[in-house]
Amino acid sequence: MDRVDITGFSSLFRNLARDRREHVGLMFGKANRVLVYSPLKNEARVDHLFTGDPWDTVIAFTSTERYGLELVGVFHTHPCGKPRPSQYDIEGMRRWPYIWVIASPYGIKAWRYTDKGIVEIGVVA
Repeated sequence: MDRVDITGFSSLFRNLARDRREHVGLMFGKANRVLVYSPLKNEARVDHLFTGDPWDTVIAFTSTERYGLELVGVFHTHPCGKPRPSQYDIEGMRRWPYIWVIASPYGIKAWRYTDKGIVEIGVVA
């Protein structure tokens, strides 16, 4: 089974999920092991969506490339729902086919978009 290792970040992700506004960031590391979390400013004008700041995205990639880290995936919160991809998330997953970790008051889950659709993957916390 495919999985993502977020050891060291699970407490942070749970705390972010307590906020009423969605949080978003990029996870960098090696071989599905997250070593760096880069938060992005959420530019969405509503609490239940996210739009990551493009400049924060550039900075995240630039600062992690020098250490040989790869994009593992996208993290965001669902403060008022379950940690399942919304239709909005699924559209994003099609554009960014990496691991998506979603934290909510109900837990942390990870997902991947495949040719068979959305597949839940394991989380090592």
